Amino acid sequence: MYALLPQYPDEKTVCGTPGQKVVGRPVYAFLINLDSQGISEFGINWTAERFICVDMVTGEIITNIEKPDEKE
Repeated sequence: MYALLPQYPDEKTVCGTPGQKVVGRPVYAFLINLDSQGISEFGINWTAERFICVDMVTGEIITNIEKPDEKE
């Protein structure tokens, strides 16, 4: 699949605007459903699913899974 990465003008701007520029990267995506109520609507959701994406060009790994030592 392709991951769309927003291109913000600076580090303080974190919301999209009309005409927002994005860069599409080909990635291998692994989705892990954590919905205890059964199958949820498919999609990457920060609370219902966890994901691991591996950039096909650079090999960079992007995930929303916390490392054990990063938990509060």
